Amino acid sequence: MNISSDAARRLARIQQELARAETPSFLPELLEQIPPMRHGTRAVICIPVAAFGEQETETLPHTLEQLEMQHGNNFEIVLFLNRPEGRHADRTLQIAKYAQERMAHLHMLVSEIPRDKVTIGYIRGLLHAVVSERARRAGINDLVHVVTDADMVWLHPHLVQAHLQRLQKTGADACIGQLGWDHPIIPTREVPALIVGDAIMRLMPKYANKRIIAEAAGGRCMSTHILEEVVFARNFGRGVLANVSIRDSAYRRVGGYHPLAHGEDYDIMQRLWEDGRRAENYGALCFGWREHDVTVTSSSRRALWALYAEGLPIVRQWDYMGYSGPGTHGALPDMGAYRTTEPNAAFLVHLVNESLVAFPLPPSLLSQAVPAVLRDIGIGARDYTLRMVPSDEDPTLRVAEITIGNPDGLLLWVRRQQETD
Repeated sequence: MNISSDAARRLARIQQELARAETPSFLPELLEQIPPMRHGTRAVICIPVAAFGEQETETLPHTLEQLEMQHGNNFEIVLFLNRPEGRHADRTLQIAKYAQERMAHLHMLVSEIPRDKVTIGYIRGLLHAVVSERARRAGINDLVHVVTDADMVWLHPHLVQAHLQRLQKTGADACIGQLGWDHPIIPTREVPALIVGDAIMRLMPKYANKRIIAEAAGGRCMSTHILEEVVFARNFGRGVLANVSIRDSAYRRVGGYHPLAHGEDYDIMQRLWEDGRRAENYGALCFGWREHDVTVTSSSRRALWALYAEGLPIVRQWDYMGYSGPGTHGALPDMGAYRTTEPNAAFLVHLVNESLVAFPLPPSLLSQAVPAVLRDIGIGARDYTLRMVPSDEDPTLRVAEITIGNPDGLLLWVRRQQETD
C-alpha cells in the first residue's frame, strides 16, 4: 500500500535535505549581543518575540512570569525580539528589560529582519544558531534547546527539568510535549466548545500518530507505509507545536530550522525522525505527557476569534484567515453565547466532526484512534455510529464522521471538566 501523495512529497523532500544538510550558520552581530554561555548550562529556553505592532505585549508578561517560576539553575532563557525592517519597535523590549532585572539568566537578542526573509522558520533559525554556537564555544556538548513561544499563559514549573529527564531516560534526540489552550480573561473551562476542541486536538495525535511512533521506538514491528504516513503527513503537525526539546548535537546534524513561513516545528521533527531511521534508530522522537510534567498552555485568543467568527474548533483555528494578531483583534470577542453551564449537545457534536476533519489517516489507524478518543470524552461505543469517508486531501486516506444517538456521556464529561479544571 502506498502512502498519501502529500506524505510522499514531504518524505522525498526531507530525504534530499538530509543528504545535503549543513551545520546551521550564525550571525556574528547577534552572537555578540549576549554573554558567553556559563558552564553547567544544560538547557536554553528559546523564544522568538514579534517586537512590533503590539502583537505580543499582552502575552509576553504572562510567559515571562511563568519562566521566572521554573525550577532549577541549570538553564538560560534567550528571547529574540525581532521585527521587519522599517517597522517601529513596540513595548516588548521594555517588558523584557523589566523582567531581566529579576532574572539574571534571561538574555535578549534584538534585530530587524529583511522583509524578504520574515518567516518564523528563518527567525527561529537565527535564534537557535546563536544558542548552538554559544554552547560550542563554551565546550558544552550535551546542551538541549527547549522550544516555546511568547504567548504562553502557563508552563509547568518543572518543564525544563522534565524535558531533560525524558531525553535522558529515552535516549531520544527530541521530545514533543503536551499543549493546551486557555486565556486569563475567558478561561477554557467556561466555554464547552473549547473544552471539547482542546481535548480532540490532544487526543487524536495521542492515539494515532504519536502512538504509532512511540510503539516503533519501543521495538514493535510496524508497517512501513503506516509509519511514513503518520510521520510525514500534514496532520503530524497537529501534535507538535510550541513545546519541544532538541539535543543540540542532533539540531546541528540535521541542519537546524529551515526558513519556512509555517510548519517549521514539525518539519524539523520529521527530519530528526528520518535521520534516526537512516541509522536504523526508530527512537529519535519521544513524547512527554502530563504525568511527565511536560505540559504547557498557550493563549487561546486566536481560537476564541475562530470560534466566534466562523464556528471553527481549536485544531482549525489557523484556518480563520481574518485573524492577524491583536493589531486587528486587540479586544476579545463577546463569548457570552458560548459561556454556559448547559452546553448545546448538537453544536458540540458538530465541533467534534469539524475537528476530526483535520486528521485524515489510513482507515486501519482511524478505526482504532477515533473510538479511543471518543471514550476519553465520555462517548461510549453504544452512543454513536462511525463512518469513514474519503479525505479531500488524498483518496488513500479517510476522515471520520460520527452521529451521536445519546449525548449524555459527552455532556456529563464536559460538566466534570468545568468543575475540575
